[in-house]
Amino acid sequence: MKYSPAEKRMANILKKTVISSLILCSLAACAPRIAIRILQPEIKLQVSKQQIEPGHVLRINAYSPDCQLTLIARAWGQTTRLILIGPEPICYEGFLAVPLETLPGPGAVTINAFSRQGQKIRTINMVMQVIPRSPYKTSRLNIRGFGKYDFAPESRQMATARQGAGISTGPRLTPFVWPVQGRISEIFGVKRIYNQGIKSWFHGGIDIAALGGTPIIAPAEGRVILVEPFTAHGNTVLIDHGYGVITTYLHLRKILVGNGEVVKRGGIIGEVGTTGSSTGNHLHFQINVNGIKIDPYDFLESLEKSN
Repeated sequence: MKYSPAEKRMANILKKTVISSLILCSLAACAPRIAIRILQPEIKLQVSKQQIEPGHVLRINAYSPDCQLTLIARAWGQTTRLILIGPEPICYEGFLAVPLETLPGPGAVTINAFSRQGQKIRTINMVMQVIPRSPYKTSRLNIRGFGKYDFAPESRQMATARQGAGISTGPRLTPFVWPVQGRISEIFGVKRIYNQGIKSWFHGGIDIAALGGTPIIAPAEGRVILVEPFTAHGNTVLIDHGYGVITTYLHLRKILVGNGEVVKRGGIIGEVGTTGSSTGNHLHFQINVNGIKIDPYDFLESLEKSN
């Protein structure tokens, strides 16, 4: 069959129209997939160190133009939420602790990002190298009447208070001020053997020797979550600073704050004493991150160096 020139021109026009329609339909079908890739927020991570010893803390910062994300970090048996601290570029911050018993080797850190609707939109994996911890000395103590002290129920009560605090928000954690001025009489991580081996454990904080009655101050803003006149640990205060970071103060002569009270950085919370299983006037100062004891120097010194 022969077509006239006019009919051929019309056929070509119809052919081009059909092809254009097919291309547009194809692009429309792909559009949702393309949009998700483009709108997916960019997230950049920065960590405070690439190698870390057991008993220390890793600070994680995440930068993103989206301030309505939920960022969850997982590592070393912990799950913690990164807190929005702003300003632009929107910055999130959180902490993960490496337990003292962690063996050297690579450790996987996973960051999951969720949209405001709760949908997981990104997973970022990092590998941190856990290096052997510095050797700690062994300390032997003899405390009169040590056998009568029952530490376990008091420790459980403190652990419950820390767990109940959760990962609360709070002002950004600037370098901690020292809670009391004095001599460091025992460092973190020392293996303590009590009364010729009745009990032994690793020292979970630092001891600061000072005169009885010396004021103890809050190293950062926070909320008091426990006040107890314990028998074994002595007069005790716990303060929640947000981000899963909780400070503990033991052996106080006097407690000068109440449970639930909000304290300011530098505010007086008590006095140095020697209550409980103590050999003299001192403050046992301890920091737990996500329930794990870490070296307080990480907050008293390391954060200061990085700001």
